Amino acid sequence: MANLKRIQFFKSFFSRQNWSLPNSIIYYILKNPSTSKVYQKLIQSCKYFFAKNPILIINEKLYIAILSYLHYPKPIDLKNISSKLWIKNEINISSRNGDEGYRASRMIPKIFKCDAPRLILMKQIISFKELIFLASNVQKINLECTIVKNSDGSIVEFKKMVEFFPKVESFI
Repeated sequence: MANLKRIQFFKSFFSRQNWSLPNSIIYYILKNPSTSKVYQKLIQSCKYFFAKNPILIINEKLYIAILSYLHYPKPIDLKNISSKLWIKNEINISSRNGDEGYRASRMIPKIFKCDAPRLILMKQIISFKELIFLASNVQKINLECTIVKNSDGSIVEFKKMVEFFPKVESFI
């Protein structure tokens, strides 16, 4: 049933779109939405935008964790989601030592943008570049039992992390 709804959704999208703007400008708007609200307005006005750049906006907290820690009744398998994620509120990624399935590094390719004001990483190994991507707008960072590495494999100094995130009010 869900597959039939998906087919019906995309059926009318394939007809030619007649824009009052040049295609290059439409493409730029499509690939570079300025805010999540602008993107939501675009996809509400025309399904072409979602079909060409599918992004799911997550306004709630996003928890990626070992289920025994959080006792959630039904997990979401991110492997089955083909859309990118735009995280607005909080991101919390937690894993047991050595559990590669819940690594922040594996999650990053799924994320279009992270505007979350709060970032919690527990028992992670992450590159400094990945941390910068996730924490671009954070005010509170919690890196419990997390190792942040430079591109050469060395561990990033805490001082460097604090200097790089001037908006941060709380750094644990």
